[in-house]
Amino acid sequence: DKWTVKQVSCQYSSSDRITHQELSASNMVGSIVESIHDLWRLKMSPEFCLMHLEDRLQEIYFKSRSLAEYIRAHKRIDQSELSTTLGVDTSDIPLLLAVAGTHSPNLALGLL
Repeated sequence: DKWTVKQVSCQYSSSDRITHQELSASNMVGSIVESIHDLWRLKMSPEFCLMHLEDRLQEIYFKSRSLAEYIRAHKRIDQSELSTTLGVDTSDIPLLLAVAGTHSPNLALGLL
């Protein structure tokens, strides 16, 4: 399956100024959703499903830390090399950059 995401935003109280932007879905997020669904179909306990979700979210956090360190250490950033180094799909890079921006606010996120 191919996931798509639509970002809807409005900075005004009038609904005629709503903007839509098509985005590609993160493979990591899609994988999390599918794995939680699979666990639910196997009738796993809610506690187990939540523990699994927490583990997968922690994985995103740790990969974002690695991303931040990689960006700090390298002058030139190649997105395909970065995704190979981190072991993620290129569709995951925007998500990891957003998470990295929360724990590393001084990170130059405009590098990619």
